[in-house]
Amino acid sequence: MSYFYHIGWGSHEDSQHEQYSFDKKLSEDELRQYVEKATVRALEEAIKDKEGKDEKMFFFYDGGISFESLWGEIKRQLEKLGFVPLDFTAGYSIFGWPTICGKSWEGQRGDTLKSLAKAIPEELKEKARLLAEKED
Repeated sequence: MSYFYHIGWGSHEDSQHEQYSFDKKLSEDELRQYVEKATVRALEEAIKDKEGKDEKMFFFYDGGISFESLWGEIKRQLEKLGFVPLDFTAGYSIFGWPTICGKSWEGQRGDTLKSLAKAIPEELKEKARLLAEKED
């Protein structure tokens, strides 16, 4: 039996997440331990790479290195530990900041927002706009 896990990082402006299957049911604490083990191994690889002047891209700064900078190597290490990346048939993701009732950010992050705005009936958009005006 496979179990599914969501692993990633986030900041105020960016994030990356992966979903994996694994043949063992893990608690959050056990999953954390696997991620920490993968991170230690990734850091060892990054240091070895930097000392050996390899061409890999590891960015050391601000007194060390960030999880983000190690993310690609952490994913490789998770796979070595038995985590299998999931392949999805389809996905849906939308830029979540702008209004879905207008054209404020239309086209800036693909056509998903534009498509959603077209799918919402004009009368609903107008009601939302009026409510927004009342709150301004």
